[in-house]
Amino acid sequence: MDKMQEQINMMLSLIMESSHPMPDYVFRYYVDFKKKPEEKIIFNLIADSFLTLFSFCKLMFERAWSQAFAVLRMGIEQVASVFVLTTYQDAPKKYIDLYNLKVRFFEIKSDYDRKIFQKTHNIPYRYNEFFDYSWISCFTKDGGIGRNQLIELAKLKEFLVDIEQSLNSFSHGRMSVFEMSKDNWDVMRRYGRRASLTCCKLYDFLCCSYHKFIGDEEFAKLPLDGPFQSFKLIYHDLFVSEGWIKND
Repeated sequence: MDKMQEQINMMLSLIMESSHPMPDYVFRYYVDFKKKPEEKIIFNLIADSFLTLFSFCKLMFERAWSQAFAVLRMGIEQVASVFVLTTYQDAPKKYIDLYNLKVRFFEIKSDYDRKIFQKTHNIPYRYNEFFDYSWISCFTKDGGIGRNQLIELAKLKEFLVDIEQSLNSFSHGRMSVFEMSKDNWDVMRRYGRRASLTCCKLYDFLCCSYHKFIGDEEFAKLPLDGPFQSFKLIYHDLFVSEGWIKND
C-alpha cells in the first residue's frame, strides 16, 4: 500500500470515529438551546450528513464500492445543503417554509383540492424538483433551481464531475465492480481513491459548516473536535504535497 492510500485510509477511519456519535450531539444541542420545533428538520439534515459520510467510509472498507458510490452521491447534496443553510442568512427560513408547504401539499387527499392548492401556491405540475430545490431560488443566478445549482451555490462544482463520470454510473447499475477484470482493476482503484478524496473534502466542508453554525465554544465540546484536528493535519499534508491546495 502506497503512502497516499495509507493517508486516505487514516482519514476515512477518523471520519468514522468522529461521525458515528454526532447525531446524538446534534440533537442534544437542539434540545439544550431550545431551538424552535420547525428548525428540527435542519438538525435532521446535519445529523444525516454525518451518518452518510460514516456509511460511505464503512462501505469502502468493506469493498462494497457500488453501494458506497451511491451513498456518496447523496452525501454531496446533503453537505451542499448544509453549507448553503449555514452561509445564507435567509436560507433556513426558505428551507423550513418549503418543507411545511410540502407537508401541507401531501396531506391533501382530494385530487381536486390538491390541484387548487398547486395553483394557489404556484406549484408546478412536475413538483419533485420544486419541493427539493426551490428554497435556493433566491440565492442562485436567474433564480435557477436543481441539483447542479445547489452544488454550485455551495462552491462544490468540482463534484459535479464525480457525479457525471462515475457516481451516477455505479448508482444506476451501468457500471459495477464485477465488470472489472484484472486488466482494468487499476481503473477501479482510481475510482475508489477519487471517491475517498471526495468524501474527505465533504467531511471538511461539513465540519466547517457546523462549526460556523454553532460557534467555537460548542464545537469544542463535540467528540469530533480531536479527530477533526488529526484529520486536518493529514488532509493538509496530503493536499499540499499533491499540489491540490497551496501552502500559504
